[in-house]
Amino acid sequence: MKSPKSNRSFLGLNPPDSARRAVWSADQTALDIDKHQSYIVHQLLMFADLDATAWLFRVYGKKAVQNTFIKQPSRIYQAASFNFNTQYILGLNPTELDPKQYVVDL
Repeated sequence: MKSPKSNRSFLGLNPPDSARRAVWSADQTALDIDKHQSYIVHQLLMFADLDATAWLFRVYGKKAVQNTFIKQPSRIYQAASFNFNTQYILGLNPTELDPKQYVVDL
């Protein structure tokens, strides 16, 4: 598992365009990889493409992304996106997670 280093900026790690678009609601120049990990992980899983997901895994490591997803849920997902990310992207069992903590329309 990769351990993020302190004071790494989001833009300084050259995220793909789809990752930049996924974090539109934040000041990208102020995004810190450590401080804003949960926000970055959830925004990219929900709104970015597979290139951004691959970048996310390179930056944090898959295990850290899984742990963030499980331990810091964010209620921004559509049901289909939650299921897809849980099963196919993260390799988790969706029946072990409470969809009410993730799915916006429940």
